[in-house]
Amino acid sequence: MMPKLGYMRAVGQARSCLAALADLAGDPDESSHYERLLIAFDQLVPNGPATWLMDGDREKLLGDLTSAFDELVDHGADPIPLHLLAAVVAVRLDRLTKSSGVRSTVRFAGHPHRRAKS
Repeated sequence: MMPKLGYMRAVGQARSCLAALADLAGDPDESSHYERLLIAFDQLVPNGPATWLMDGDREKLLGDLTSAFDELVDHGADPIPLHLLAAVVAVRLDRLTKSSGVRSTVRFAGHPHRRAKS
């Protein structure tokens, strides 16, 4: 069965956001963190589309990333590994924002008991 276009678009958006966050990183440690998350995501969805250029700051990219995760759950993806990736992103972001004094949150609406849209 061929994946739906919306699912593949969400996969590409998630991959692109993680790659763009790695490019925007302030230091090599932060950059490698997002690259490791991209590798972990690619293990969940090994046949996803290539990345494309994403514009925006960290907040916009994180919003786009969580939207992509939500859309993947809507298309039937297992929400548990996506929750784990979103949690790792949120922890990293909290560490970065605590040092800068700016508070930010990553919210992922999908959860294990939510039913996928048909």
